[in-house]
Amino acid sequence: RRGRLDLRLPTGQEGPPGEDAGAGPVGELSWEFHPFREKAIRSWIVVILLLGICLTMNWAFEGWLWSVLAALFLFGSLSRWLLPTRYRLDEKGVELRFLGTVRHRPWSDFNAVHTHPRGLHLSPELFLRCAPGMGTEVEAYCRARMTAAAETARAIHVGGER
Repeated sequence: RRGRLDLRLPTGQEGPPGEDAGAGPVGELSWEFHPFREKAIRSWIVVILLLGICLTMNWAFEGWLWSVLAALFLFGSLSRWLLPTRYRLDEKGVELRFLGTVRHRPWSDFNAVHTHPRGLHLSPELFLRCAPGMGTEVEAYCRARMTAAAETARAIHVGGER
């Protein structure tokens, strides 16, 4: 599933995502990003270095406690590289799943999309990592959803409801 973008459409819908009466694209996008798999040689070099550092800690301090602490610290600091992150975009917002946690943000929280070589930055404060070639479709989906959310908020504001 290397860098594969999955499109799930509502029941009864066929074909590519369309516009749903101004509500943005229909369906959801989901993918998994796992840098360890994307750059295998570099990843194995990192793992070997981690093991080397842990063994050096064991030798230098003559005890496994420091080696285990070093392993936990290094694994924690490199967890975004070593473990996969799952992304799901739907009509409600953006969902990130990483290390057993789920983080959900509605489209109304975002006001801009900025493209980067390694993904998209939804401003403020959220970066979606994408494999090469996926960014264009994800960007179009995000822009459409953010526009729909802004139009809905504007309509509610103009209508006097809050």
